[in-house]
Amino acid sequence: KPQPARKFDEYGTLKTVDLHSRLDNYAIQLQNEPGSQGYVITYGGKTSTPTAAKTASTKAWKWLVETRGLDGSRIVQIDGGYREKPTTELWIVPYDGTPPTATPTVEPSEVKPPKKTARKKTTKKK
Repeated sequence: KPQPARKFDEYGTLKTVDLHSRLDNYAIQLQNEPGSQGYVITYGGKTSTPTAAKTASTKAWKWLVETRGLDGSRIVQIDGGYREKPTTELWIVPYDGTPPTATPTVEPSEVKPPKKTARKKTTKKK
């Protein structure tokens, strides 16, 4: 019987040092379970840019693979859509396990990305 996936951690927007600590713990657990696969499901928030989930996922993947040395093929990235606030879920799936599925709670039509602000032009003084 296939083993279910288990959620290892879930977090929202974090400071870089806190994000890296959470990802370090996740990497250690994946290293302790060599036959398992990691799933990183990222969700944009109700006021996120269209690429927010992908950006969060890429940051997590790069830290796990480039810094912690995990095999990139063991980390599956899923854009989960949108939730009220940006969220990342870290899952562990056993060798014969059933992968997790995304659970968005906000329809894309409800998302209102932040408005771009005009940058002030600066002139260099000679």
